[in-house]
Amino acid sequence: MPKYLVEGAYTDVGTAELMANPEDCVAAVRAAAEALGGSLELLYFAFGDIDAVAIFDMPDDVSMIALSAAASAGGSLKSLKTTVLMTNEDGMEAMRRAGESG
Repeated sequence: MPKYLVEGAYTDVGTAELMANPEDCVAAVRAAAEALGGSLELLYFAFGDIDAVAIFDMPDDVSMIALSAAASAGGSLKSLKTTVLMTNEDGMEAMRRAGESG
């Protein structure tokens, strides 16, 4: 199953809501991923421009886009960045193919 790295930043309102009512969002994020046939591998809070980082296993790009859209629709996030991850083996195969492409 493809893996995706998702980086998110909260809006000022989203941060204020979490400060006023800290809650464990892992269960909600996990449930949303599972409803789309995927799973949440990890979720961490972060410092700086990015407030949270997660890695998901999702069935396909469409499912990942659906998850991102659902997260964005909540209004607590001002940005989401999704990066498709690949194994070392897939990366090596991509480089091999690139070298053969002329």
